[in-house]
Amino acid sequence: MGWKRGIKSSGGRALCGGNVDVSDADCVVWACDAEAGAAVWKNVSLKYRHLSPPAFFGGYAVVADFDGYVHFLNPSDGSFAGRIRAGSDPVSAAMVATEDRLYIQNVEGRITALSLRKN
Repeated sequence: MGWKRGIKSSGGRALCGGNVDVSDADCVVWACDAEAGAAVWKNVSLKYRHLSPPAFFGGYAVVADFDGYVHFLNPSDGSFAGRIRAGSDPVSAAMVATEDRLYIQNVEGRITALSLRKN
């Protein structure tokens, strides 16, 4: 049996560990349990920042915004783990995550590739 959950979004969604992450129409980032659909957490700190669709990279839920910032969220509770600026132009397209790189394209067509340092 499946589940349904109404979250108005034009930004898309991503499978992030055991959650389905989505940024809603107001740019609130939600994590819903992939099996049951129940809300696990939501982050309202990025509200109205015109977020990109979420991605899952390096163990984090990742969204980018209208100022070119890329925000890394802890998948367990949605708290901020870090952020980096990929440029000054907005990012609205879906990011592409591979095992070791995150590719980000801004609205001007500039592509940035990020990798995480291993400690």
